[in-house]
Amino acid sequence: MPWKETNKMELKEQFITEMLKEEIPFSHLCKKYGISEKTGYKWKNRFFEQGKTGLQELSREPYCHPNQIDADTAAELIRFKLAHKTWGPKKIREVYARAFPVKTYSLPISSSALSI
Repeated sequence: MPWKETNKMELKEQFITEMLKEEIPFSHLCKKYGISEKTGYKWKNRFFEQGKTGLQELSREPYCHPNQIDADTAAELIRFKLAHKTWGPKKIREVYARAFPVKTYSLPISSSALSI
């Protein structure tokens, strides 16, 4: 007997379809699909607010990265590294700190980030 292949989006759509029919109590419907009621309500609210597109998986990536350096700083560090191939990350960090004292103070740059 072959396995029945399903994807998450199809299961969410089936869940919403059955929820809209209102034949089964919501808690039983959640148990049938193996999800918590909190997840069921989350899918329900997203469906009512955004329609079918609200059921798609959202990115789990953080919206901001507080320790990420900007593109200009990264380009400058790479320029230092390419100009002086024998310099290690500690030296590049020190030279960069002397060249751009204000930027270095506001952005912590680890020496491990400079290991190119």
